[in-house]
Amino acid sequence: MLKFLFFSYLCIGIISLILYKSKKIAFYFGFVSNALISLLGALYFITNLNSKYEFSLKGFLFEPNFMLTPLGAFFSFIICFIGAMSAIYSLGYLKNFKVNFAVFSSLFSFFMLSMLMVLNSNDVFGFIVLWELMTLVSALMLKFNDTPSSNYSVMLYLGVAQVGAFCLVIAMLIMANTSGSLHFSDWNFNSPSLFICILLFIGFGTKAGLAPFHVWSPIVYPHVNSNVSALFSSAMSKVAIFGLIKFMLIAKIPASFALAMMILGGFGAIWGIIFATLQNEYKKLIAYSSVENMGIILLALGAGLYGLSTQNAILTAFGLAGAIFHSLNHSVFKAILFFAAGNVYVASKKLKINSLGGLAKFMPISAICALVAIFSAVAIPLFNGFASEWLIYKALLTNTGSFYSKLIFAISTIALTLAGVLCAFAFVKFYGLVFSGKEKEDSYREASIFSLIPMVILSAFCVIFALISPILIKEICSFLPTNADATTMSFSLLWLCLIAMLILPFAILLAFKSPFEKPKLSDPWANGFKFQSEFLPNSNTAVGDLRRVLAKFMCIKMRKKGSSYSIIVKDVFMEYIYKPIIDINMKIADKIAIMQNGKSATYAFYMVLYLGILGVGIFYFFGGKL
Repeated sequence: MLKFLFFSYLCIGIISLILYKSKKIAFYFGFVSNALISLLGALYFITNLNSKYEFSLKGFLFEPNFMLTPLGAFFSFIICFIGAMSAIYSLGYLKNFKVNFAVFSSLFSFFMLSMLMVLNSNDVFGFIVLWELMTLVSALMLKFNDTPSSNYSVMLYLGVAQVGAFCLVIAMLIMANTSGSLHFSDWNFNSPSLFICILLFIGFGTKAGLAPFHVWSPIVYPHVNSNVSALFSSAMSKVAIFGLIKFMLIAKIPASFALAMMILGGFGAIWGIIFATLQNEYKKLIAYSSVENMGIILLALGAGLYGLSTQNAILTAFGLAGAIFHSLNHSVFKAILFFAAGNVYVASKKLKINSLGGLAKFMPISAICALVAIFSAVAIPLFNGFASEWLIYKALLTNTGSFYSKLIFAISTIALTLAGVLCAFAFVKFYGLVFSGKEKEDSYREASIFSLIPMVILSAFCVIFALISPILIKEICSFLPTNADATTMSFSLLWLCLIAMLILPFAILLAFKSPFEKPKLSDPWANGFKFQSEFLPNSNTAVGDLRRVLAKFMCIKMRKKGSSYSIIVKDVFMEYIYKPIIDINMKIADKIAIMQNGKSATYAFYMVLYLGILGVGIFYFFGGKL
């Protein structure tokens, strides 16, 4: 089946290119085929989680080896499920943009193919080649939306991605040399070096958008099409999370590094949601929210790996299951939010929160689906975000280790709680200012049926995944390296209590015979003055107190223009770490531009020189043996 999926995505991509001149046919063929194949793949992976088989593809310069494992199957399900929803969404969304449908659907197919191949790759060389292919195709999808800022976004993304890829190459070559095999299934480590752990963390963290490697995501996500943003945040980032989980489990990292991952995860969660709260653009708010959720997943993963290193089976189960389950849940509700953002942009052509308001009146389905996603994001009971974060809280309260580990677990619990509070704050601002309130225009229209279908389906799964969470958790625990009993994580009693709490207010209202009369509507009270839209709260005033507190520690500036003002929030990591490095590279590039003389002989000499240096390096790396 895995071979069939690879072949299908490849054929869809090639046929879409062949239909280059028949753009409409290519559009429907490409995205309908992608949706059907992705749905088939999602159904296969979720029903065959415990399947395991291996095969190689012959006839290439090398023979890439693939192995389907339960962990790979679970994340492949996420990729296919989100890919199917994104393909359906594209049928309605992309019609509002002037793009070459044939090329875009082809890139979509190749992107899905590259992600699935990375997830199931079983050898070093194949993994690195496919990882770079995934990066290249994703960069082309970013550049496809050719805006004035697209070049900068693509180069920043590629720069950060190449740093990560370099770290992965070094780490995997060292691990392959130590184990004596290029196949991941043959690797077995007992005491890996701290250097390898750091390289793996940087390599996968850059692609996942983990803080402090997150700087590309808030720049890239707002300036690309929303179907691409959803794929990046909900699918591609999970490929990186999969890699982090897989290789950290293979490496059997020490307890100290697991605790360091928890600290970085808690920091990333708070850092991401603080910046989300302060944003004036709704897509940037959602992008920084992804940084927060990546931090939560990292925190849970660190807790699980700490339990594994200290042989605490229950902590291992709670932590790893929480990280994997939250990866699924985040993919679902974040895709809804980016789809909702795309619908809002198509209807209004505006990115600023302050320019919007009252859209729920004109776009009720988009508004309801966005509200469901927000309930999941802020971990409201009976929604999937609550189910996975409950597991993570259980992990943080399970540790029985040393004083220092207990301290870090306590700090992580506080960080997760604070991130949850700020997340609610950020999304109340987002929903209240975009969908609620008084409308500023009356020309908004609801999105097309194809843009709404995937949002409704994903919204339903926000509830379904919560209700069947005991089943999903049991399946996840079945392929974890722990013997913890999944029944210790039963949600039955919890759901009964939550349902009772949900029914209780309505029972009280009925008991006291509260009248359910339709409320009277009138103009808002404005202290005796005639109401004007300027009296409404905006993105800046909604976070005024928080902004004033954080201004002492962060790059927050106020810009006045006449009687109005705007808040400029700059990421400290981008401003003081990445930007100086970019400036230095730009200066170096200007100096060495003289090497580009346009003569083919000179370029051939450069290639020979590079290959010679590379050959010498490889020769000495393997101890002088070829």
